[in-house]
Amino acid sequence: QSAPCMPAARLVVRELPGRGRGLLAVGDVAPGEQLATFAAYSHTCDTRASECSSTSQCCATCLRWGVGLPVRCSGCPAAYCSPECHAAADLRGHQLCCAALQRIHAIRPKRKPKYSQEERNTACFLLRAFAQRASERQRAAAAERGSEMLLRARAEVRARAEAGARAGH
Repeated sequence: QSAPCMPAARLVVRELPGRGRGLLAVGDVAPGEQLATFAAYSHTCDTRASECSSTSQCCATCLRWGVGLPVRCSGCPAAYCSPECHAAADLRGHQLCCAALQRIHAIRPKRKPKYSQEERNTACFLLRAFAQRASERQRAAAAERGSEMLLRARAEVRARAEAGARAGH
């Protein structure tokens, strides 16, 4: 996870009465000046505000817009501008999100043939966030298992070396 890029002396986090915590500029800010850059945890393409009528015209990873994105998911409407963006989505848990979207599609009421664009956008956003978190947990658990296996292997090597040293004396 990348940390936000912001000049420490120019911004502060403060509690705002009745509003929660906020990020405040300390000093004057020039028009158009960029104060901070943050990496999004999750996103969805909101097509209501654009001339595009389908989320498949927006790369599901980098948000690049374009008609006829070349890489498509076989299980859901997600599209990608490149194989690298598709691979990045898979690393962040796209398969989990895709499977959940397929289940949601399978259980929708028959009298309501399609979900609205807003319902799909909301579902995609929430599923991406949950899938990314689940994927992070899976990777952490795998890394922990790998560390445990490495420690056990080192202990075995050490025990064999000690046994060999005792047998040699």
